[in-house]
This record gives sequence, structure tokens and C-alpha cells, in this order.
Amino acid sequence: MHFLKDNNKRAEQRIALTTTRETRFVKTSGIIRCESANNYTTFYLVGGERLLICKPMFFYDELLRNYGFVRCHQSHLVNKESIKSWKREFGDFLLLIDGSEIPISRGKREEIKQLLQS
Repeated sequence: MHFLKDNNKRAEQRIALTTTRETRFVKTSGIIRCESANNYTTFYLVGGERLLICKPMFFYDELLRNYGFVRCHQSHLVNKESIKSWKREFGDFLLLIDGSEIPISRGKREEIKQLLQS
């Protein structure tokens, strides 16, 4: 995985995501969130498309952090720009622009709060 050269804007950076059938070049701004399941990561894209990648979440966590992504839970990495609201109902959740509700782990609460206030 690598980023393509583009010196214009961070939001216009693209990432290469390799599935079993193809390698897709996706703008980081077009990624809503990532969800892990064992050694697989599902990327949820703007427009409703999903890409299943055969690499674990930690592979993308540090890389995407510099592009506005935050790890709010062990299994979830979220694009800060896709957060619509913070729900406090039977726990803490982030409501995203695609309608998904992503849990916030207790250990990440303060980090997320500070990030969203900046």
C-alpha cells in the first residue's frame, strides 16, 4: 500500500487498496470509515461502496491518522470529516454521514472529545 504523489491538498491524497480482484486508488476524503474483523479490513466509501482488504486494521491506523482519521474503538477507524454527531445512549457512539453508529471505547473517549473540539 502506498500514497500517490499529489502536492495540492491532503484531502486529495489517494491510497491504493488491494482486493482479491483489483487494486483501487481511493481518495482519502472518499473514505468514511474502516472496520476490522481479524486480519481483514472493510473500507466504507462515500456512495455506499465497500471494499474488503486482506490486511489488519493496524496496517492503516497510523498511516491514515495524518489524514484526519481517528481510532475510536478497537475495530473502528473513522474519518473525522464524516462525523455527524456524538450520541450518548446506552454508551457513546459516533453517528456518521452514512447513517452508521460507531461505538466509542471508554479508553478513547477523551482523545475523541479533544480531537473534535480542535
